[in-house]
Amino acid sequence: MKNQFSQGALILDTRDTAAFGGVHIPGSINIGLDKQSANWIGMVLDPGQALILVVTSEDAYREMCAQLHRIGYLYGGITAWQEAGYPITQLWQLSAQQLRDNVEQGHSCIVDVRTDTEWQSGHIQGARHLPITELLKGKQEELSSGEEIIAVCGVGYRGNIAASYLQQQGFVHVHSLAGGMKAWQNRGYPLVTD
Repeated sequence: MKNQFSQGALILDTRDTAAFGGVHIPGSINIGLDKQSANWIGMVLDPGQALILVVTSEDAYREMCAQLHRIGYLYGGITAWQEAGYPITQLWQLSAQQLRDNVEQGHSCIVDVRTDTEWQSGHIQGARHLPITELLKGKQEELSSGEEIIAVCGVGYRGNIAASYLQQQGFVHVHSLAGGMKAWQNRGYPLVTD
């Protein structure tokens, strides 16, 4: 889903998962500013893709520019976007307890985007395994755009990338697990292995 205000550019939101989950520009992709940001951007975006960059500060902008050399910049960040009256949307972050409640009630589709090795070390009962590398290649055909989907990864970073990607692809009821599997395990919730 292209954002009507981006004029063909992709909006890349580099804020952390909680900030992105709270409010973001519809159609944007969340890849938080991190030492591996450029690697993830290389996996998610076409090399010639025009970008609009959402950052939290001038320092974050300079750091991202250092990683990527040339990138677009949305002056004023998300605050300027909101103050201009442009549309926003949310990516709700579920706590481990909220996800556990959903699992017990059978209301959600959990998509575990971790690697094969991470998946094999233990996952949530009933979760579907769809590594983020496969998801970003368009392999989400087994998912229904109308069902509630919770993206799960190790600590929440890849889960937000996956969930924001699914939102961009037209999936409506998408969430991510705040703190990822680390939060799930720290709550003492069970894992299964196949």
